[in-house]
Amino acid sequence: MNGIDPGAVPPARAVAPFLVTAPLGLAVAGIALLGAGPGTLDGPSTPAFLAAVHGAVLGWLTLSIMGATLQLVPSVLGGRAISARAALTAFVLHSAGVTLMVAAFAGWRLPLLASGASLASAGVAVYLLTAARPLLTARARGPEVLSLRLAHLLLGAAVAAGLTLALALRFGWFGVTPGLVAAHAHLGIVGWLAIAITGVTYRLLPMFGIVRGTEPRFANVLPWALAAAAGAAFVILAVDPPPAARLVLEGALAGLGLLWLSDALRLYHSRLRRRADLYSRATLLSFAFLAAGLLMAPSAAVLPADSRPVSGAALQAACGFLLLPGWAGATLIANSYKIVPFIAWYHRYSAVAGTRWTPGTGDLYSSRLAHAVLVLVAVGVALGAAASLAASLSLLRLAGTAFAAAGLIACATLAGTFITRPEQRSAVPSPPGMPAPAIRR
Repeated sequence: MNGIDPGAVPPARAVAPFLVTAPLGLAVAGIALLGAGPGTLDGPSTPAFLAAVHGAVLGWLTLSIMGATLQLVPSVLGGRAISARAALTAFVLHSAGVTLMVAAFAGWRLPLLASGASLASAGVAVYLLTAARPLLTARARGPEVLSLRLAHLLLGAAVAAGLTLALALRFGWFGVTPGLVAAHAHLGIVGWLAIAITGVTYRLLPMFGIVRGTEPRFANVLPWALAAAAGAAFVILAVDPPPAARLVLEGALAGLGLLWLSDALRLYHSRLRRRADLYSRATLLSFAFLAAGLLMAPSAAVLPADSRPVSGAALQAACGFLLLPGWAGATLIANSYKIVPFIAWYHRYSAVAGTRWTPGTGDLYSSRLAHAVLVLVAVGVALGAAASLAASLSLLRLAGTAFAAAGLIACATLAGTFITRPEQRSAVPSPPGMPAPAIRR
């Protein structure tokens, strides 16, 4: 993994729990869909959907980005070291809170929801304090640093808004309208997930794909534009605007997404590492899901919830499948099987590299099982989107099965990188002074 400062790599105990257990959030989301009952497909804010969305977003996607941030900012972007104890505290609080929230949404138990949201919010607060030091001291100057700073700022805002809504439901402070739910969702999805993923991709795609001489066109503008759009969406959607306003808003967001996609495709097609592997396949698949979701989003925003033959609620749910486990999920699968094996290799073998044979990072996990995770997620996305459009509970439960299996396999294979003992493939030792592992290409 090029660009790593060996002296700044965080301890494995500080970052591995986030990255290794994150796929369990996907498994929990799948189980929530498996238990979906009649009425689940009436809209994206039904209990089963809310349980699945929060399991996937706060569990799988957010934990993955948290772990990647704590790993990459000190070791790649030049930020100061993190506190391992604070990172573990954030992990425990956040994971416990998300677990309670998913259970609360599934059974619509408001006291449990308030407790879970409070616990998860406390975990995010500790995490933000932990990540602030490396983020604010990062020496690198580029769209990835700016994006991460903005994304973390908006993560705090999204979590504060979500906690307020959970407490309002519990104590009846005010009515929680669909507009408020949509405002909260856009702040989390656009302000946190989209800004973090798009910004970091500007660093990771050239690093993992080996891109030389190609510069993105919109990298310095998009972080600010997405942050402004997320803020505008929060303000506008909160007051339940008319369809024309929603169309303009979603059209602008889709336009920004397509600008980023054009940048990402330029970098992807300029990479020197041309051999098809899990990273290249997952990245390309994520682009396809993003394009489909962005093209669907404006229609989903303006169609009435009960329109026929396809309702606006059905399009919104289908869009959610394409953008969350589809685009964001496939992107994180691509990067997780680069980052986690490197962390495991570094802490297990870097001290002896050059003195004896050491495996490559790709030897620490099964490529077939990693590809199975990608296939299962892709199948789950397709089934989930089809279920939403066809109002089919059977297809929705099949999607849940695929997601649950993918999450469990991903967790097992990522955890296995820390305990697997690959067989030596050659009697020839690593070259003396070898600074990095041989990475499977």
